[in-house]
Amino acid sequence: TNYVHHRKIVRDGDAYTITDDVEGADRFAVRWRLAPEFDWRITSHGIVESRVPDGETVRVSLHCDQSDDWHMVLSESWESLYYGERTLCPTIEVTHIEGRFTTKFEPTGY
Repeated sequence: TNYVHHRKIVRDGDAYTITDDVEGADRFAVRWRLAPEFDWRITSHGIVESRVPDGETVRVSLHCDQSDDWHMVLSESWESLYYGERTLCPTIEVTHIEGRFTTKFEPTGY
């Protein structure tokens, strides 16, 4: 399959915005592995949040510019930080049609 993927990462203080542009693919998936020590929850369509130990809330916002034809699940998947070891961690997986997809990681206050 021939497709083109461009990723742009912008930092604004403690917030990060990641923009993925995909051309030529019928569907694609974006996966974000989250910190396993936090209790992540879907709070609305496209929003995943967790309260961290200092009392602050961390929000992950997801948005597709071209359409609302995308699907998000919060599940567990394997990660391997060290050779020969694997652990389960919470994962956001989003699948959608071709286009631009934006993810923002940000603290939202206390």
